[in-house]
Amino acid sequence: RTYPPSAPELSYKGRWDDQHISWWSAPGLKFGFQAENVALSFGRHTSQGVLLAYRLDGQDWALTNVTANSTQLLIKPSTPGYNLTAAGGVKVLEVRVTNWAYGVQIAGVHVSGGEDARIVKIPDYTRTMEFIGDSLSAGQYGTLEGISSAPWGLMYGLGDVEFTISAYPGICLHNSRCYGKSLHDVHFS
Repeated sequence: RTYPPSAPELSYKGRWDDQHISWWSAPGLKFGFQAENVALSFGRHTSQGVLLAYRLDGQDWALTNVTANSTQLLIKPSTPGYNLTAAGGVKVLEVRVTNWAYGVQIAGVHVSGGEDARIVKIPDYTRTMEFIGDSLSAGQYGTLEGISSAPWGLMYGLGDVEFTISAYPGICLHNSRCYGKSLHDVHFS
């Protein structure tokens, strides 16, 4: 079964535009599923070699590189931890783009493994935060960029918080030149 990027069951986290292209630091996607296999398709506007972090049911993050016009199988029954939680119930997949300067375009979500394979809308947390910053907040020069940044650690450390990290190296919060960029040079979504 294939779902379009606009499926109501998909919960986009962080900054995304109307073509389902990610922006800024650590944008992501979260949804529940009842299936054996879960794959994501990436559209032509996906940067080459983007590092994607993903995790199943809140377990440790795994990493994979993705590219334009490709499909990546992220979850299968042999995925570590597949049977640790939610046996037979709804499992949760969370995906985050680690690179602040590269984006992905979600083209579709695919599930398989039985007639009833499907994705499920997961309720949002009741608290929401947005962290606005520059290179330090974006994770520039960090090993895993956005997901190793201080805002990432803060937001996840608070627990049960929906969050956005609006950060871009060299950007200012006012309309003037900062490290060669002005607010007008950055496209907001």
